Amino acid sequence: MWTGQPLKKLPAPVVEKTQRDYRDDHLYKGPTPAQRHFDALKRMLDRKEPDYAT
Repeated sequence: MWTGQPLKKLPAPVVEKTQRDYRDDHLYKGPTPAQRHFDALKRMLDRKEPDYAT
């Protein structure tokens, strides 16, 4: 929008699929990406420095 150019509209099938995906909550169950990343970091730390928690 900051360019002043007219906005491009997405094709209707793309908009409809996106709306279906957001309505269908099965995509968002479970740990967040941030939690998965943190868990992976902890696993790496457990392997490299197992005594960090003592």
